[in-house]
Amino acid sequence: MSYFLWEDDCPDPPALFSGDALSVAGCGLCLEGSAQQMYQSLAELGTLPPETKVFCGHEHTLSNLEFAQKVEPCNDHVRAKLSWAKKRDEDDVPTVPSTLGEERLYNPFLRVAEEPVRKFTGKAVPADVLEALYKERARFEQAGEPRQPQARALLALQWGLLSAAPHE
Repeated sequence: MSYFLWEDDCPDPPALFSGDALSVAGCGLCLEGSAQQMYQSLAELGTLPPETKVFCGHEHTLSNLEFAQKVEPCNDHVRAKLSWAKKRDEDDVPTVPSTLGEERLYNPFLRVAEEPVRKFTGKAVPADVLEALYKERARFEQAGEPRQPQARALLALQWGLLSAAPHE
């Protein structure tokens, strides 16, 4: 479920609260329905004004951009956004929101009609491209899973949730 908010004659850009449907450089899992239904949902979101700010439900920007770089290694927009996101992560600053205009430049799940994304998946029909991207994303995440528990422990230490001293 997503919420699109705008106000006539308001100087602020519209806002999309996308939950899991769309995130910075990614989208949520297709747990219910078909790839065709998910494609239609993303295509509908993609028709909103480019200045629409996208507020997603989760901060997965770095891993999403790393996957986007795997999909489109020659996309300068992916490379620039990944560099920006790494700097934000180092500074412990959020990467949300983005805009739909930006997302159209580097989010592979909104770029299923683009030749490099089709070539990566070996598919041509947009819903098939999307389904192949989901499968590749799952493999990509599985390959990166061993690092996550360590990262979570480091965050817990940084936030003072764990003590570095041994307990007696």
